[in-house]
Amino acid sequence: MPKTKRPSLSFRNEPLVTLEVGHEGDKFHVHKSLLCHVSPFFVAALNGPFKESSGSMELGEDEVDTIEHLIQWLYGGEVEIAPLDDPQCFESRYTKLTRLYVLADKYDIVSLKNDVMHLLFATIQHPDGRFRRPVGVNPVRVRLSADKIIYVYANTVRGSLLRKFLISYWAWHRGLSALEDEETWDKLEPCPEFAFEMARALASLANGRPDPLLDITNFLEPTPDSAKP
Repeated sequence: MPKTKRPSLSFRNEPLVTLEVGHEGDKFHVHKSLLCHVSPFFVAALNGPFKESSGSMELGEDEVDTIEHLIQWLYGGEVEIAPLDDPQCFESRYTKLTRLYVLADKYDIVSLKNDVMHLLFATIQHPDGRFRRPVGVNPVRVRLSADKIIYVYANTVRGSLLRKFLISYWAWHRGLSALEDEETWDKLEPCPEFAFEMARALASLANGRPDPLLDITNFLEPTPDSAKP
């Protein structure tokens, strides 16, 4: 995946914003222009009538590791997550990517959401385009844990492309056998939207509708640049 293009920004005399992250208030110093370039949320927070006049923002609900991935992406133009060629990192990679997507969604960073979606596709696809089960993991033992499902549904809204990705992969490529244990379904009882959307996806599959994952653009949002005429 190519690096996300950055504008020609000059950091000379450019103010820094201090992000105080997590319950411990870990501090990250980030150029204001970068935050504002990628996120309407930060434009409003740092320039609007209720702007943070102190030059700092409290992000107490966010995770330090996830914010660090965001900042690495801001300056480097790409997401630094566990490599695909390490089978032991599959679950960790998936978890970090979903958490980063949720963060990008929270702060309306469309280009980061799209970059993360490309990496999620790379996680489930072979280079030739075929879909795979997690690398190096016994498929019989692979389960879509209830905790991962609940996290995504608790932190996204109906119509989320991350939900659509999750449902499409497990309906078209894994099926209900990956969710067959009773304990998983008991844990999912507070998340009826998942069961409804899974049932709808399985009905689409039974009716012969094409796999949405065959076209990644089904899961990408238009960025401000690509949305221009």
